[in-house]
Order: sequence, then C-alpha cells, then structure tokens
Amino acid sequence: MRNRLGIAAILIGLALAAVLWISGDRGREFRPSEENRDRQSLAVEKVQEVPVRAHGLEADIPHVRVNLRDARNDRALEDGTVCIAQDGPFAPSDCYPANSSGEVLIMAPRIALQFRIWGSAPGYVAASMPDAPASAISELPKEGIDIDLRLHQAKNLVNGVVVDASGGPIAGARIELLLSSERQNLCLSDENGRFSCAASDSSTSATLHVTAEGYSDTVQLVAFPVGDLRLSLFAESSLSGIVTDEAGNPVPDANVASKISVVQSRPWPQDTTSDSHGRFRLANLRPGDYQLIASAPHYSAEEEPLRVSVGYAEHRDDLVLRMKKGRLVRIFIGGEEGIRVRASR
Repeated sequence: MRNRLGIAAILIGLALAAVLWISGDRGREFRPSEENRDRQSLAVEKVQEVPVRAHGLEADIPHVRVNLRDARNDRALEDGTVCIAQDGPFAPSDCYPANSSGEVLIMAPRIALQFRIWGSAPGYVAASMPDAPASAISELPKEGIDIDLRLHQAKNLVNGVVVDASGGPIAGARIELLLSSERQNLCLSDENGRFSCAASDSSTSATLHVTAEGYSDTVQLVAFPVGDLRLSLFAESSLSGIVTDEAGNPVPDANVASKISVVQSRPWPQDTTSDSHGRFRLANLRPGDYQLIASAPHYSAEEEPLRVSVGYAEHRDDLVLRMKKGRLVRIFIGGEEGIRVRASR
C-alpha cells in the first residue's frame, strides 16, 4: 500500500511539473526575449509599446521620424535623404529630402513589410535601420518610429547628374548603389538633377540602379575612383491587361511577373499584383521583348508564358493572361539519368 502511495505521489509530481513547463513555454511565446527587447530599444529609441505584427503585405503606422547626424561631430545633415525601401536589390523605395535640421518626418506612411529605413547625405556612407538585410523590420510599433541615423564621411564618391532624353535635369531620381548585389546606399537627385552617393572606402567597384517616376530605369557599372557621371533616362513603356480564369472571370491578387529577353541585358525580373478586378500594370519598362506569366493560389498558368513586345514610350493595355482552376504540381525526381520533371494537376 505504501509503495502504491509513493508511486502515485511521484506521478502527481511529474504531472504538475509538466503543466508548469507547458504554461511557462506558452508564456514565453507572447513575451519578447531580452535580446529582442534590447535590440528593439536600440533601433527604435522612443517607442515603448510592444510592436504588433501587421496583417497582409502592407500596414499603416502613425509616422516615421528620422534625424540624420554626422557621426563625428553630431552636426545635422540638412542635405540628406531618407528612404523607406523593401529589402533586397532593385526593390521599390520611397525617398524624402531632409529639412534644415536634418530631419525627415513622414506622416502615416503605408509601408510594405520586410523593409529598412535608409539615411544618406553627400560625402557620407549611408546608414540603415536595421543595419543588416537579415533583420529587416517586419513588426511595426503602435506609436510610430523615431530614430537617429549617424553617418560617417567617405572617400569613395559617385557624383553626377540624371537627365532625360532632351538633356534636361530629372529631379527626385533615385540612385541605388549596389555592392555584390547588396544595397549599400540610396540617394536622391536634387532640383538640378545632381546627386552624390558614397560607398565604403574598401570598395573597388559598384553597380548603380537609377529610377524616376515616368521613366524606364537604367543600370551602370562603375570602378573607383570614378569621374562625374551623366546618366540618361528615357520615357517609360508599360504593359497592362487583365488576368482571367477559363470562363473569363477576373482573378484578383494574381502575381504577374515579366522576364525580358537576355539580349536586352536586364538582370532582374519585374512583377506586380492584379487588383480586385484582375487588372495589372507593369510600368517603368524599357523597349523590348517580354515574357509574362501569372500565378495565384488555386490556379495554374498556361503552359507557355505570354510573349509580347513593347516599343519606346509605348503603353499597351490589351493583354489577357488566362489561368486554369486547380494547381500545377511539379515533382522533381532524381536518378542516374539526371533530373526529370513530372507534372500533374
């Protein structure tokens, strides 16, 4: 009898321990770790609220306030620029000039998740928050974001002017400086089309990706030291249309991706999402031959992409991408004869 009571007591003790362990583990699920809390307090200095995850691909926050300062003497950088950009090379960005106090205040921005805030100024290496691509912001504070970005002076400078086909200056052009396919700086051209972007002192070469509203983008490789550049942008072309199912009904929220032919020397694809009526538009395109393909949950695309050509400053809006109900599943099977693809619906 005594043995039975002892065994029962042991089992009860183990059960209580298990309950305490489970409840403690669940508690940790909703509490940020000390490491994450410290990181958040450093990156978002004036925000006390625990950040909340936004729903969907975009979210609204009250404001983003950034102060640009010289890291050596704490001087305000009044000629600086602040950009909010999705992470990754060639990703979209919105850029804003700083005021006379080196401050940029953006009210109620609509921000795509997985973004970084960049600060730059002529003669300075850019700084970002967070400072590494792997830690892009995906949780948004309830009260907004208030940060100081401190910039260090640089020796490797890329200076130049952005002009249109007639030679006139393009104000507000975005110049993205890439090193080894990773963004290192984002700069903005002034009212005279002038810009100055800096790279780290150890850099020997860089890639410039230049974009402006209403123009097709351009890419240029530079080696340091580099002289004054003249970068020309040309009027954009665009491709528009609708994504439908087999019955002609619109397919909303479909991803439409374009791939330009290799001879056009465009190293990255472009994509967009269809609206609630299935309409889509790919803008800022160069003249050339494109291949379009659509994808969406519970649909499969046509076997071959839609091939289409667009000329200089041409805007086509007659395209139809058809999809089929059901999902295409590709199974890759390895063997002695190499990789074979078996497709089924």
